[in-house]
Amino acid sequence: MSHMEFANLGPTALSRAGEPSLIGRDELLAEVAEALAVSRLVTLVGPGGVGKTALAKTVAASAEGEVRVVELGSMAQEVDLPAAVIDTLGLRSESLVQALAGRELLLVLDNCEHLIDAVARLADELLNSCPRLRILATSTKALWIQEETRFAVPGLALDAAVQLFARRAPLDAEARPVVERVCALLDGLPLAIELAAGAFLTHGTPTDGGLRQVIAWSWHLLPPVERVIAARLAIFSGGATAESVAAVLDLPQPVTARLLTTLTERSLLTVTDGRYRMPETIRAYAGEQLTSAETDDLRARQAAYLLQLVRRADQRLRGPEQLHWATLLDQERDNLRTAIHWATEHDQRLALELVAGLSMYWWMRGRQREAARAAGALLAVLGDVVPDGLAEEYLLAVLHAASSGRVDGVERAHAFVEELSGPFRYPVTVWLWSMVLGPYASPEFVAEVLDRNELSNDPWTLAVLQLCAGLTEENFRQALERFQEIGDRWGASLALNALADLAAWSKRFELATELLGQALSIADELGSEEEAALLLCRRGDLRVRLSDLRAAADDYSRACVRATRLGLPDSVAAAQIGLARAARYDGDLVKAEKLALQAMAECPTGWVDADLATAEILGELAAIADAAGRPDEAHNWRLKAGLAVS
Repeated sequence: MSHMEFANLGPTALSRAGEPSLIGRDELLAEVAEALAVSRLVTLVGPGGVGKTALAKTVAASAEGEVRVVELGSMAQEVDLPAAVIDTLGLRSESLVQALAGRELLLVLDNCEHLIDAVARLADELLNSCPRLRILATSTKALWIQEETRFAVPGLALDAAVQLFARRAPLDAEARPVVERVCALLDGLPLAIELAAGAFLTHGTPTDGGLRQVIAWSWHLLPPVERVIAARLAIFSGGATAESVAAVLDLPQPVTARLLTTLTERSLLTVTDGRYRMPETIRAYAGEQLTSAETDDLRARQAAYLLQLVRRADQRLRGPEQLHWATLLDQERDNLRTAIHWATEHDQRLALELVAGLSMYWWMRGRQREAARAAGALLAVLGDVVPDGLAEEYLLAVLHAASSGRVDGVERAHAFVEELSGPFRYPVTVWLWSMVLGPYASPEFVAEVLDRNELSNDPWTLAVLQLCAGLTEENFRQALERFQEIGDRWGASLALNALADLAAWSKRFELATELLGQALSIADELGSEEEAALLLCRRGDLRVRLSDLRAAADDYSRACVRATRLGLPDSVAAAQIGLARAARYDGDLVKAEKLALQAMAECPTGWVDADLATAEILGELAAIADAAGRPDEAHNWRLKAGLAVS
């Protein structure tokens, strides 16, 4: 089995051989798989509805190694494509090239046509910079760049097309000639055939024409109410639950359930694990049936619904239900992005409330860069204008932007905190302010802000205040107890991290190792891969000090795998240096030198701490040379290390 991580799969689920959409595709599947073995870029080209997505995902499912899928269909034309791909893949890097540079990976880019120039530029850059990367793209148009192998995806052969139709709408001998004629007229397009079969079940007469004509025909066969609802469903770029459809479209739940079931039976929707999605070709047509005023009205209603969901989730993210509510927000991530983008242009108050409400979720999930981008775009529109009554929401947006290194944001945030009186309304503000601005503020001002928030009656705020009160074991243990009492795993992990730091500083390495192990278990439970990679490196360092070298090497290896998957150059470098150091302490200088040289060769340039990482690797090479009795070589390595950070 291949190791697969499907990110943002979009409107269709992963296809496997034997599903209706893949009838008659065995030969083409084999040819595409063979092409991917020798070509680093394969593009499946064909009209909408011909089954390119199903083909690509089926090929990917049988590919060896790591596979990541990015659905581009719902991305706006003005999107920053590399940043959007980073977010979609859950990477924690500012640079997509750096994140993928050393990885052996098959990247599936689905539905590229509306972004074809941007995709071509990105694919060309990635293939030139990431030698172990392969790309499988689907589009109505080719990318036309070097190394591209193009496959024109044809419609199904007549027998396969009729078989697909019959799978959807059972046929008798009398109907078969009519269906054969229809399938031929539809050019064997699987989506058109499925739509025609769905209409045949209820109306008995298939249509002629191409896919758009079939969609239009199927559309106009719908009763007026179903037609209106289907058009309005086009606003859900990330799919929808029955509950969200009922809320946004203002429908009773029983009516919603009936309409969604009917539209699914007509092949206008797919449903997986309770989420309904509209195939992109149909969603594009559905969106065309709405006026711009209708679209804006629906976007506003969807954003308002999502704000209510975010507010409910924010309260519960600080307690025992945090995993459940974090998962709900994960499922709405595409819709939330769309809502924030729309509100940033049309309703800045709403956008500001969404950004503020998602603060806890973003930081708990390790998505600070996503938060910084959303906040930065919003602040660019708002400028210095603070909407009435939303001073703290504005402050949170500034804190998110400042967390990415915007110095102007630090000064603005400091001024806002001075102007606010009483405790913060958002409990997470205490934490973010302490993390982002605390290091820049005077001890007196920090104490004043913390004292001001002692008036809060929120248990989570009081636990965070205990964590920020001072670097003492008693404070951290009390914070841990409070987080555990309210059932907040993430808060408990923050306290465990602080306790582990204290234990390490006082040379109680066994205790620090144990505490980091507890924090690691929580990170795994929360799905916080970035935090887990950092914790594994830190625990590996402690195990080296304890001479538990085999366990240290295991931690570093696990950290390297996770950090590589997330595109974290700093954590990858730390893990590789740790592996070399563990080998040196174990007396295997040949292995240690090989690992250190590998770390040097793979250490990417251009990220914030690249020079420091390079210097540390050079320092490790110097230590290895010393241990091997090569003092002149060690001296040269140390000179290079000094130059790296000068």
